[in-house]
Amino acid sequence: MQTYFRFRRFYPVQLFLIVIFLFSCTQRPDLINKKSVTKSEGTKDENLLSETPDTQQAYRLWHTIDQFELDQFDFFGEFYDDRLKFYYNENPQLNVGNGQVKLLMLYFLDERLVKIRYHLDKDIENHLMDSLGIGLLNSKYTMRKRVFATDRSLKKLKDFNKSKNEPYEYEIAWDRHIILSTYSVNNYSNKRLSFDTISANYVYIDQLKSYKRRLMEIENNRIARLKNDSTKASSF
Repeated sequence: MQTYFRFRRFYPVQLFLIVIFLFSCTQRPDLINKKSVTKSEGTKDENLLSETPDTQQAYRLWHTIDQFELDQFDFFGEFYDDRLKFYYNENPQLNVGNGQVKLLMLYFLDERLVKIRYHLDKDIENHLMDSLGIGLLNSKYTMRKRVFATDRSLKKLKDFNKSKNEPYEYEIAWDRHIILSTYSVNNYSNKRLSFDTISANYVYIDQLKSYKRRLMEIENNRIARLKNDSTKASSF
């Protein structure tokens, strides 16, 4: 292979295209950390959960409900004709980075895990950025801007809040092909990210990107049925 390239003759146009290609490769910004994790259905992916003695299973999106041991979970409720079900576990003895999970919430739609919610006792921002790479920063200052969540942009946001004597309140989002991951930070002492009675200043979520779309489809179908039933009732 090396001999082939050594003796192959390139014409001026070919040489020009090769130079342009090499130049564009060297100038392309590396926006995604090389440690970036991508989960996909049916593929092996890196697990963000730290290894702990009490970790009996990994919580993988798209797995069916019968693949999970839910004995330690409480059943919260079911909606949309029992198609959407919630289970939660307080203090499940799991860590994400150096943060302890205070609440683990599993969302099942049509018997498949479509969303996982972690309430944490510590800020795991650095761990997530190291694991997932660069995400998008969402805050009240970036509503109409596309701002990457880098060390520099986060420091700028935090310094600005500090100068205004305001606590931190923002979200980092990672688009991971079929999965959307978000990390919400809210340091308001009287305004915490809550679910039921378990609140937190730090919440990490993994969910299938199709989750919200499927809920909208279910809701639209429900409304259509109601309208159809109403029309039939009024015709009598």
